Amino acid sequence: IFKVTYGFPNLLLKIRKPETKKLKKNKLLITERNEYFEYYWKLFDNYMKNPKKEKEVTRKGYTTRLHFFNYENQTEMRELTEVEIGKIKVYFQPWLNILEEYFKCPVSILNIRSWRDHKGAKFNTHVDGLPYGTMKIMLYRGECSLEKGTMHININKKKTIPLIGENAVFIFDQNRLSHFLTPVKKGNRDCIELLVIADKRKRVVSAG
Repeated sequence: IFKVTYGFPNLLLKIRKPETKKLKKNKLLITERNEYFEYYWKLFDNYMKNPKKEKEVTRKGYTTRLHFFNYENQTEMRELTEVEIGKIKVYFQPWLNILEEYFKCPVSILNIRSWRDHKGAKFNTHVDGLPYGTMKIMLYRGECSLEKGTMHININKKKTIPLIGENAVFIFDQNRLSHFLTPVKKGNRDCIELLVIADKRKRVVSAG
C-alpha cells in the first residue's frame, strides 16, 4: 500500500548507473568519497567535547532507544538544526540519487543518526527490524580497517565482506543482510547514518 500511495515507482525507468546495478544485485554498495565532510565533523567534534547526558525517554521528534542498543561505550550526537540537516542532505545527494534510481522513484530520509564508538565497542551479528523497503547509507569517518575494527556484512552463509577504506560510504539492505561490528582497537569510530525509503514527498526527518 505504501509503495502504491507514496512511492509511485516508474516501472519503465531503466537502471543506468553501474553503482545502482551493483546495489540491485548484492543489496550492498561500498564506495569512498574524496571530499572530506569537514563542516559536519567539526560540528560533531565540538558536540563530543561536552555531549548531553539525558534519560532515554520518548519526547517530541525523538524515539526511545532499545536497551540492547544503548551500550556504554557509544556516545550519540543528539540534535541537528534545519541548516545542518540541509547540508547533510547536500553531501549525501550522490548516494540519494543512486537510491532514487534503485527504487525508481523519489526518496525520503526517515532518520539521521550520528554517533561515536569508543575503544572496545562492538555489535554482534544481527539484522535491523526497520520498516519494510528501507535502505541505509552509512559514512564512517577516516580509517576503516581490520586493524582498527570495522563493520562486516554477511552476503550469504559463506561470504562476509568487511568495510575497508578511507571515509568509506556504503549503502545496504539492513533488514536482509546480517551484519556485525568488530571491537574498536584504537581511537574512536565515528559514523553518520541515513535511513532512506521510497517516498514522493522527499521529506527529511531527524528523529534521533
